[in-house]
Amino acid sequence: MYKILKFGGSSIKTADRIKNIVEIVKSQKKDDCSIAIVVSALGGITDKLISIANNIQNPKIFFEIVKEVEQHHSLIIN
Repeated sequence: MYKILKFGGSSIKTADRIKNIVEIVKSQKKDDCSIAIVVSALGGITDKLISIANNIQNPKIFFEIVKEVEQHHSLIIN
């Protein structure tokens, strides 16, 4: 048997919220059930990905937004 847990948006927007997800997953672990975790983009990133796609022909804006996405992920990782 599987239990599927899906997280996204504001629930994975900060490092503290991601740590909270770890606790939720731990609390759901049972010997007779495997857990599958589905994670969408970090909060605020989906709109930036759309902006990247919309600005593919404008390298200055394109790379500016890519850098913002990279910085956001690095901040959370650190």
